Amino acid sequence: MNTTNLGNLYQPTIELDNLALSLDNYWISGNDAANHPPYNITSCDKGNFEISIAVAGFKRNELDVQIEDESLTISGKKKDTDPSVNYLHRGFINKDFHQQFKLAEFVKIKDATLDNGLLIISLTKIIPEELKARKIAIRVGNKKDEQVKSH
Repeated sequence: MNTTNLGNLYQPTIELDNLALSLDNYWISGNDAANHPPYNITSCDKGNFEISIAVAGFKRNELDVQIEDESLTISGKKKDTDPSVNYLHRGFINKDFHQQFKLAEFVKIKDATLDNGLLIISLTKIIPEELKARKIAIRVGNKKDEQVKSH
């Protein structure tokens, strides 16, 4: 298998309801696999998102999902296929793949599910309380005057 490392190929940042899930998406795979496996990124509700990757033909033990340094890595490595199977047509692309997404700050992975040929990665954006917008009360008058009146 030819390996092409596109390393720092940069795709524009995708912003979904201020998720700022920046995709520094690159492939390490064969030259003809630029769009394999296909994926969708969807907004579920406020602060929750999903990456759905089409992984038809891959078993759970052939898939790996890891997060390290705010980088989500999804890879699939096919185990040896049954040599006794005589394919007349082989439409599933059962190539190994490696895909990486750079996650924005405060984006966390909730879970990963394999369902009907889709690997679904659930993400959430959790902003710490001290960084959330908050309302500041406006006082009337001078604090010194209030202290004098209260004594």
